[in-house]
Amino acid sequence: RISKIEKFQEKLKSKILSKELINNSDVLDFTFQQGHICKHAFEYLKELKKKKLITFDNSSPLVTYDNVVKKKRFIRYRVLKNENYKN
Repeated sequence: RISKIEKFQEKLKSKILSKELINNSDVLDFTFQQGHICKHAFEYLKELKKKKLITFDNSSPLVTYDNVVKKKRFIRYRVLKNENYKN
C-alpha cells in the first residue's frame, strides 16, 4: 500500500517533469496545498537530482518558507529526463 507521502511525491514528480512546477516557490505552494511539510518535498527533490531527472544550481532545493517568502530566494528546476522515466 502506498503511503500519503509516497503518493504526494509521485504527484510532485509528475508535475515537475511535466514542467507544471518549475521553481521552489511553485513547489512550496503545491506542498502546502497538498497538506505536506517542506521536508517531504525537500528530500524528494534531492533524490530526483541524485537520479539525474532534474537539476538546480544549488546544493539545496530551497523549498522552505524562510527561503521563499522571507528571504525571496528563488531557484529554477530544470528537467533532464522526462518521458518514460524509471525509479
